[in-house]
Amino acid sequence: MTMANEPPRMARRLSRAMAAAAATEAFGIFYSSTWQMPHHLSTARLTSIGAIAIAIAVMVGWLITINRLWDRPVNERLAQVVFYYNLSTVLTLIICVTGLYALLVIGILAGGLIVIDPEFMALTIHRPEARLTNYLDIN
Repeated sequence: MTMANEPPRMARRLSRAMAAAAATEAFGIFYSSTWQMPHHLSTARLTSIGAIAIAIAVMVGWLITINRLWDRPVNERLAQVVFYYNLSTVLTLIICVTGLYALLVIGILAGGLIVIDPEFMALTIHRPEARLTNYLDIN
């Protein structure tokens, strides 16, 4: 049922949300003082701050609510069928939002590697050299 919902087709419909997220992240690439804060926090702490699972759950919940995708059984006999429909909707959205999030992280990492000179990053974060983890921390 989830594959019948065609998650890739749904991803195309979320392209405006993806563009807004990419624009927001692009700001972080060009604003060098945002590089200094993550440099002083551990990668584990930054990951927990990001709370990826919560962000995905909130986005899925918002999409279900705003688009009225949650079905309610009209009678007890159809409750299990409606449950499976709702479950397939949730799984489809989780696949789609997670995939888009992964593409966003990869795109921002690539953009950072292209735009931010390693020597400039090292100078900004007061380190002898910039590492890949420094670029990941910007995400």
